[in-house]
Amino acid sequence: MSILQSQLSCDAITDLQPQSGCFTVSRSVWDLDFAGEKVAPSWVHTCAAGLSKVNQFCSFAFKRHWKKKIVSRKSSTYIFKALAYCTFSSCNVSAMLSVKPCDVLNDGVTVHIESSGSVCHTIGEKHARQFSNCIRKDLYKHFQTTHVAPSKEYLNRLLQVTDEQFTAGNRDGVGATSSVLKKISSEARLVQQEDSDLITSLTILRKKLINDEVMAQASNKKNTPIQGFIQCIQAHPFSVICFNDTSVRLYHEMAKYGPLFCDATGTIVSVRSMDDVKMTVYYYAIVIKHPVDGKAPIPVAELITNDHTVLSLSYFMETFRRAEGLVFGFSSITNPLQFIIDRSMVLLLSILHVYNSESLQDYLERTFRIVTGSGTVKDFGKVSPHACTSHVMHSASKNCKKW
Repeated sequence: MSILQSQLSCDAITDLQPQSGCFTVSRSVWDLDFAGEKVAPSWVHTCAAGLSKVNQFCSFAFKRHWKKKIVSRKSSTYIFKALAYCTFSSCNVSAMLSVKPCDVLNDGVTVHIESSGSVCHTIGEKHARQFSNCIRKDLYKHFQTTHVAPSKEYLNRLLQVTDEQFTAGNRDGVGATSSVLKKISSEARLVQQEDSDLITSLTILRKKLINDEVMAQASNKKNTPIQGFIQCIQAHPFSVICFNDTSVRLYHEMAKYGPLFCDATGTIVSVRSMDDVKMTVYYYAIVIKHPVDGKAPIPVAELITNDHTVLSLSYFMETFRRAEGLVFGFSSITNPLQFIIDRSMVLLLSILHVYNSESLQDYLERTFRIVTGSGTVKDFGKVSPHACTSHVMHSASKNCKKW
């Protein structure tokens, strides 16, 4: 049985006496954080990290600190002192950190800790130190380079927490909740934006992508009417249409031989509006089957929008079809062999309008003729949306459970 388990009651951790002790700071860190006229902001992180080596149960904040001035003529026993206290509501633990001149050596600086009080943490109460600016910047780089999901990063950090620290409710270095790392991940994405305004940032990015492609085409002596990747940006309603010359050509060659897939999800993209209000944004993608078996399907056109209407989806599909016409000629525009959707009425009406120029009533009548064996060549020549089998089975299962 651990020390913590022996002091664990039904609703709180009580009567656990924290130890006094010391930790060592490297001379380079000391010179960076403490050697100046004033202590650097990162001194808090340095001292908190040292405190955790002596007391892993409490999450500390600093009430005050004092540093001897470089030009001071006063004789003092200490050159640095700081008072820390536990942030848990019912805990009275405090710690005095101190450094004397004799503690400063070439190979490191010893920081002494004098603890007082006893640990008393209510079970279920969680606290964590705020991530300082220097730590946040490191996390920005981490999220930007690894592209790890904040929830996964939270779980990875939680796995590194000791059993005693976890039970005591101390979440230093992890965050009290997963939303802390989600916020930092969001800040990391904002840092990469060209401008604080989303529409301006997207416009700058669009121009950069077009310029890069123009330069590449100039070196290859190749020209195409479709340039860049971001083709359309709209503020109200928010909408971004994305595809490039390669995806248009791939669609033109593959759509007539295999099915197209179109679906929407609202969990991939998170966007804030002009007045900093979070919008419900949908991500649509027109996807084709990969020509090589076993490979992931290929998205040929993408739409990010907060407007789940026939008008927005029709404009998206019309823009993509127009791009195909610019590349191959409008008389050579492809009619897909098959369009598989999730039975969304908005998707169905958009496909019928853009590809067939027909209404829902026209579609039902045409489908009836085909099913009854009286369909004409013209009827079979139009695009026929198909419901995704997995969606149909899921709905059937859901309806069966109601009975």
